[in-house]
Amino acid sequence: MTAFVTAFIIFALNTAQTVVVPGDELPGSYFPNFSREPFPAGAVGEVQTGRPIIWLVIDALRPQHLGCYGYERATTPALDQLADEGVIFTRFFANAPWTRPGTTCMLTGRIPSRHAVQCDWHKLPRDVGTVAQALKRAGYTTLAVVGNGNASAAFGLDKGFDVFEDTTKNWKGLPKANQVFDLALKHLEKHKGKQKVFLFMFVVDPHDPYKPQPPYDTMFLPGYKGKVIHNPKWEYKNKFTKAQRKKIVALYDGLIRFTDDHIKDLFAGLKRLGFYDQASIFVTADHGESMGEHGVYLHGHHLYETHIRIPLLIRAPWLKKPGKYSSAFLQQIDLFPTFCDLAGAKVPQDLRGLSIVGALRDRSSIPIPHYVIAEYKCYGIKRTAIRTRAYKLIYQQPADREVFMKHVKRPELLPSVSFDKETFQLYHVLKDPHEKTNIWPQLKTQEGQRLLTIIKREISEARPSSQVRDVDPDLVEQLRSMGYTW
Repeated sequence: MTAFVTAFIIFALNTAQTVVVPGDELPGSYFPNFSREPFPAGAVGEVQTGRPIIWLVIDALRPQHLGCYGYERATTPALDQLADEGVIFTRFFANAPWTRPGTTCMLTGRIPSRHAVQCDWHKLPRDVGTVAQALKRAGYTTLAVVGNGNASAAFGLDKGFDVFEDTTKNWKGLPKANQVFDLALKHLEKHKGKQKVFLFMFVVDPHDPYKPQPPYDTMFLPGYKGKVIHNPKWEYKNKFTKAQRKKIVALYDGLIRFTDDHIKDLFAGLKRLGFYDQASIFVTADHGESMGEHGVYLHGHHLYETHIRIPLLIRAPWLKKPGKYSSAFLQQIDLFPTFCDLAGAKVPQDLRGLSIVGALRDRSSIPIPHYVIAEYKCYGIKRTAIRTRAYKLIYQQPADREVFMKHVKRPELLPSVSFDKETFQLYHVLKDPHEKTNIWPQLKTQEGQRLLTIIKREISEARPSSQVRDVDPDLVEQLRSMGYTW
């Protein structure tokens, strides 16, 4: 065998290991300084069903601000260590841009139109099941400690949980991450040595207003003097200077680091109780957060990548090649069948989600074509996005002026809302991952119409919502403090 042939075979073998699926994305195009290697095909060991499942949701967490995704600041040393022991996902998407519908998507395995929890006054309909119920039927003890009132029992999200601790039961105002974790570990300790345990935790610390406590307030603002903007508005008077934006980002990063420091303590507690190495541990977010992209801050209302592309980290005993990344095209509604896969529980037949375990084992289990639907339908605003591997279409129907004025009252707060016409934004996200160029005018009769047809079919099948009544006044004040309108 000649040296040339040998070299060609070695090149082919090395290339085969890193060949991407058609429509794949190189992570560096969206995450600067990304340096992890791809998760090898088939590097999933035998999954022993019936083991513990630990699931942590961190509010408003941008994946771009985690070290394991290439961020330059030391915001997440604990999560980075978890990533080194597991796998991170670079194309994991939220099905809604704010807490209530996004959390409901994860708990029910359904997009917002199917679970009908879209706005402040919506609660989970009685006939919509949750993953907690599915796991409970499989013999699991189901525990939840939730520090965000938008994911509380007041809105029916406690369905199927043996224990559901939320803000109305435990804390005056919003709890810090350490309070949530301390209470979660207290409950988990009662089940030490058991296998079939499912624990759901939700922490709210990175959410606006961005007011980290010392030393996190100046951790990424050394020597800072002058005014700090703690609470930028979505689209209103937010033409901040570069220096102002840097300060906003630094405060947000301080909140992430505060959360991560307490995640380190959480992991120590899981190790002490014997759950860390036994459990499949999932860390994700309910939605993302914008920092001035498209002239928008915070979250809600919009469906850009900054709002719906979220982190997912998994550490589990069945992962054979830790420290890698997967660019598998996945979404929040995939968590329900994934948890069922790990628990040996039955998945409802009408769910469209995929098992993430199966996707890691065999990428061909993710169908082509495949798409994500994300929705924002509140305050009279009607926005839907369809995200494929290569394109995203954001479709805005005319807003209901009467509902908008009743709740928002001031159109200048959200000037992007249209009351008299449809609007369309089409992006080639594979080539334009930061959505700089709207190509709807060029492709509206080609790719745009195909995607719009799917969107209209999806939203035409929406189910009616259930209205919540008699919400605890303290909970209402908590939500108002986070910028929600009641």
